[in-house]
Amino acid sequence: MRSMKRSWRQGLAVVAIGTSLLSASAVPTGANEPTSTGPVGVQPDAVAVNASTGRAYVVNHTDGTVSVVQEASQTQVAVIAVGTHPDGIAIDPTTDSIFVANYQSNSVSVIDGASNAVTATVSVGSHPTGIGVDVATGRVYVSDYSSDSVSVIDSTTNTVSAMIPVSAAPYGLAVDQITNTVYVAAYHASSITIIDGATNTASGSVPVGNFPIGVGVDDATDTIFVANSADDTVSIIDGATKTVRGTTTVGSFPTGVGVDPRSHRAYVSNSSDNTVSAVDGGTGGVIETTRVGSDPTGVAVDPVSRDVFVADSSDNTFSVLNESTNDVSKVFAAGNGRDC
Repeated sequence: MRSMKRSWRQGLAVVAIGTSLLSASAVPTGANEPTSTGPVGVQPDAVAVNASTGRAYVVNHTDGTVSVVQEASQTQVAVIAVGTHPDGIAIDPTTDSIFVANYQSNSVSVIDGASNAVTATVSVGSHPTGIGVDVATGRVYVSDYSSDSVSVIDSTTNTVSAMIPVSAAPYGLAVDQITNTVYVAAYHASSITIIDGATNTASGSVPVGNFPIGVGVDDATDTIFVANSADDTVSIIDGATKTVRGTTTVGSFPTGVGVDPRSHRAYVSNSSDNTVSAVDGGTGGVIETTRVGSDPTGVAVDPVSRDVFVADSSDNTFSVLNESTNDVSKVFAAGNGRDC
């Protein structure tokens, strides 16, 4: 059977029909077509990239695994068993550590990138989903969806050092590495909760669109991008003023956000029309729309190679887009490929 989170998300898609939800086969006019296609593992749900090692990490929600992909060859080099129904993933490139939020296990798996081995498992709140790392402090922030909290893990000891109360149903999470600020999507509150990383306290909130899920941060420009799933929009927040400076219409049921701090673009997965929107962080406009696999969710960008990695959850594919052309260069398999 599917996890509670997956069932919740499928039910939410029905609610979103009232906001011009497109059919699964529909593609916006002008969307680029993929240049190649192929199969991948069961329900890849989240992606993270370590530009220092040239590796991408794909969370396989149903398998309870993480696939390690070498970017240069675009081949899978390892599959790592983690907790039950993993949902989120984040990387500390300074220590080559990977942190995986296990939704059903209420835990975070810590992976050593050099050995591809799980070195610790940390218990957190109920149904952890989003996760991010503050590299300067070594703190890992985890959104606990059913606990209405954010767990703070000290990565030097792999223990929880704080539990921060936040607004209802925290989901996606991102960390601004320069300002030491954490942004958490409050799904039921339709807002972003702001956490001061210096004090580990919630310092305010910003109203956004309906049912926000994904969050991405451009550290260089202090800009935050929020995917509002029920509105088919992205809210663009000015980190200095903590206000929304623009709202951009994207595809149907946007979920994941990946940001390139060099080009200042945000890549947003639109899970109901099977596309990725490239949003210009300066103008707020959609630069390009690219067709990918079915039900795209997680997105990550390697600013060095300029590759964009997209987890195509429902048809079990993992797409690689090139930022220069916004075309899909490859779709390939990952994970063990079994359902439950």
